Amino acid sequence: MHDAKILVPTDFSLCAKNALNFAIMIAKKLNAKLLLMHAYQVPLSTMDPAAGAYFSVSVSGIEDNIKSEFDLFKETTPELQDVDYQILVEQNLTKNAILSACESHGCSLVVMGTHGAKGLDEILIGSNTYSVMKESPVPVLAIPHNAGINKIKRIVFAGDYKSIEDKNVLQTLIQLSKAFNAEINVLHIDEDKDASLSSKEIGEAKKFEQYFKNIKHSYHFIHTQNPEEGIEDYAETNDVDLIALIPRKHGFLDNLSKKSVSKKLAFHSKVPLLALK
Repeated sequence: MHDAKILVPTDFSLCAKNALNFAIMIAKKLNAKLLLMHAYQVPLSTMDPAAGAYFSVSVSGIEDNIKSEFDLFKETTPELQDVDYQILVEQNLTKNAILSACESHGCSLVVMGTHGAKGLDEILIGSNTYSVMKESPVPVLAIPHNAGINKIKRIVFAGDYKSIEDKNVLQTLIQLSKAFNAEINVLHIDEDKDASLSSKEIGEAKKFEQYFKNIKHSYHFIHTQNPEEGIEDYAETNDVDLIALIPRKHGFLDNLSKKSVSKKLAFHSKVPLLALK
């Protein structure tokens, strides 16, 4: 990921600043460039074709306010001086702007907060995070508003030993592990308390020895009826700094629960969540 680009969407909230600080920490380790992006929409009342002049003034005013917000953001985030970064402003829906920027700028990773403003805005921003996680062509790192940002020393990779069809999907996880010298805990979750690994699953598990070559890693097996709580409990008990998973339409984590585990983790986890692609 060296010389790569990391997209950091922001709404200028404290949560977004926390995500930015996390992104800066990663950019320093990976020698990556940050793209700070803010997406906005013009209020419907200004979009009347008969009010063309008012529309222009309104858009200009919005963009001036955004520039002022970025200026303040830079003043209150001196760490930005330690990395290469670029500011992007786009008139678009947040999710669409993110997906578009990933493609047009060749981003390798998206880092964004799971909550932003209060009330409905918080719900919408949280929904955007999960939606981007599902649709983004590149990995997405979701940073909870109360997540610590001091280190990445232990990563839990939640999987079922069946979901790795292409080892390239693990590249971001491997690069982060190497950059931070972090240990990877491969966590297998099963709802059946009497179940054990099949010979096929054991064979798949052995592939990780090649995937994680020269990386400190270990294997763990837990039984739980609630995968979300199981992952979070494991993360808390084992001082985990990052949870990694592969969200898929028919993947392991979605199949374990009628409600998507990756979605619930995106909303409730206190630990940063990396959705691999």
